[in-house]
Amino acid sequence: MKNQSMGVLMKSRSASACIKEGYGHFIGRFKENFRLSWPFALAYSLVCGLLCTLCVVQLPQMCAQTVLSHGNLYPVFADNVHIMCLAFVLIVVGGMFEVAAYSSVISRLKNNADNGADSKTAVRPFFGFKTFVRTLKAALGCLLIVALAFSLLSGCSLLVFKAANASLSGLAYIVTQSVLYVILMLFVALPLTFVAMKYVLTDGAGFWKTVFGNYSVSMKHLGFVFIVMLVSCIVIGIAELVLALPAYILAVANFQANMGILDGDSFGMPAYINYISAVVFFLAGFIQIYVRMSALFTTYYMYGSVENQEAERIRYSKTSVIIAENK
Repeated sequence: MKNQSMGVLMKSRSASACIKEGYGHFIGRFKENFRLSWPFALAYSLVCGLLCTLCVVQLPQMCAQTVLSHGNLYPVFADNVHIMCLAFVLIVVGGMFEVAAYSSVISRLKNNADNGADSKTAVRPFFGFKTFVRTLKAALGCLLIVALAFSLLSGCSLLVFKAANASLSGLAYIVTQSVLYVILMLFVALPLTFVAMKYVLTDGAGFWKTVFGNYSVSMKHLGFVFIVMLVSCIVIGIAELVLALPAYILAVANFQANMGILDGDSFGMPAYINYISAVVFFLAGFIQIYVRMSALFTTYYMYGSVENQEAERIRYSKTSVIIAENK
């Protein structure tokens, strides 16, 4: 990265400073971020509206079928395989649009990092395809690592409990699984946030090479990374809960209305409820994109701070060696 970025991205900051700088950047440049990402946010919202409407309509019916078939899942799956395939396709397509929205903003962050925060170099609307591919590879790579670690930890704990003839539904097993999930998030998922940001911002870097070369660096700064990401997740959680509350209420109302049919109750919802649900979920999806996008900015400054601290440590070590050799 060029020297213009020094003191902006590549600057040692405290966790609170990274959070403040990140949200300040996100809010201060929101108009530009919106201009770059709105087509993908719109497409994601359309998919989100369709997927969520499908779920609140079909999932209660599938639950009702399961109850009526006395827990026999085969006929339920057989009757609804087309619904599940459609839901899977929508999840994949929606995920692609979400990554595209994030990558369009990452393109601007990368432009700032390469050319300086005040650079007037234009970022091509609506995103660079190369950045999209790298962002997608980072997302899929991190998901794969977390999934493998999850499978390994769960499999080991399952074998231990079976060897001990312990109950797999007891309190001890539940507590053990909960502890393993916490360990997974702290020591696997959390360090990958720094690694993923470094990979996306570094031209020519390979994903797996970046993981193996920088995972230990992220672990050395785990407390710092934890604070930044914890605050970011709390902010996202509260914002989504407040802003998307109507969508959650509507989803619960739809679910209860459909499940009430099992007890002989009438549906109790207007005929146009599906259209209302689609609109509400569409709006909630659009809000979600920009609420979650805010975490990119805190992660961006967290990455810059860790990189700068590591560079300073290396320079200090080299200077110490030179001084020692000259004595």
